[in-house]
Amino acid sequence: LCTDIIDICEQRGVLAIPAALTPTEIYTAIQAGARAVKLFPACSLGWQGLEAVKSLGPYKKVFVLVSGGIVPEDIQKWLRAGADAIAVGTKLVGQDTKLYAPPLSLEQGDPLQEEIHWRKNGSRATADFLSNIRRDGLKRDQDSLT
Repeated sequence: LCTDIIDICEQRGVLAIPAALTPTEIYTAIQAGARAVKLFPACSLGWQGLEAVKSLGPYKKVFVLVSGGIVPEDIQKWLRAGADAIAVGTKLVGQDTKLYAPPLSLEQGDPLQEEIHWRKNGSRATADFLSNIRRDGLKRDQDSLT
C-alpha cells in the first residue's frame, strides 16, 4: 500500500481510493488520510470478512468500495455486510462488455496511432495525455506528480 499517493491526490483535490485487502491495509490507508478504500480483490476476503471487519471500532465508518470477483447473486450480501459501493466488473456484467476493439497498431503499442484514434473517438484529454507522453516520455519520479 503506497500512502504517498493519498497526499498527492489530496493536494490536487482528487479523491484517493487506495486498494487494500487486509484490515491492516485498510487501517493504514485511513490513517494516511484516505476517505475511502477499495477492497480488492473483495472475493478473497468475502462478504463475511467485510462484515466482521466493519463490526470493529475503527472500521465502522470507513467507506468501502468492493471490487473483484463480486457475483450478481451476492450483491445484497455485500451491501448488508457494509459495502458502500460495488465496482462493476465482468462477473457482474459479463465478458461481452469488452466492446472496444483497438486497431492492430494500438495493440502493437504505437502511441501516435493511439493518440490519433482517441482524437477521432472523442476523448481529447486522453489524446492530449498520450501526446505529452510521446513528447516528454512517461515521468515516474515523485517530482513529476506534484
